[in-house]
Amino acid sequence: RQTLGLIEQQLRLRPDDPAMLALQALTYTRLGQRKDALDANARALRVAPKNLEVLYGTARMYALQRDQKQAAAYLAQAVDRRYDLYRIIDMDFYNVRSDQDFLTAITR
Repeated sequence: RQTLGLIEQQLRLRPDDPAMLALQALTYTRLGQRKDALDANARALRVAPKNLEVLYGTARMYALQRDQKQAAAYLAQAVDRRYDLYRIIDMDFYNVRSDQDFLTAITR
């Protein structure tokens, strides 16, 4: 909850910061607040639909929510925009690491 407070403090200064909005969505997901996570993520995607951090954060969020299709779809978009593959070893993708869509997204 302390992390969420710090994120919200930053968003008061810069309400349309796509990286902070993506981080807020991820934090809400980790706190079990799925609706708030989806709302924050939708806002991040509206503000910066092609931003690598937003796409990658969206993939992480969906992976944590066990939505393998969405996680793979957003990860593929991030990879297509040249996201660094070394970051894909992130533990947030643990739940989807054996999913065929995930494997296809990272092995193009």
